[in-house]
Amino acid sequence: NIELALPLFEEAFAVQCRTIGKTSPDTLRTMSNLASVHMRAEDFEKAVPLFTDTLETRRRVLGKYHVDTLESVHDIGLLRWHMAHRQFVSFQTA
Repeated sequence: NIELALPLFEEAFAVQCRTIGKTSPDTLRTMSNLASVHMRAEDFEKAVPLFTDTLETRRRVLGKYHVDTLESVHDIGLLRWHMAHRQFVSFQTA
């Protein structure tokens, strides 16, 4: 349930920003997860800047070829696809 999940992700992100910093890999993971929740809710006005900030920060902090940075590139591609087609799909493999 997105309505129940969103406040938890927002709280976790805010606390991590204050305690371990916005550039911590853990905080960046939470920011990406928060963006994903907004994407699922089709709240693109919030998802786009979060995904973009995550990518830019990961490129600066981790480098452009780091696996987490490449995940952010994938996330933005998925976001753009989702925005164009207005239906959620997940291309994650586990």
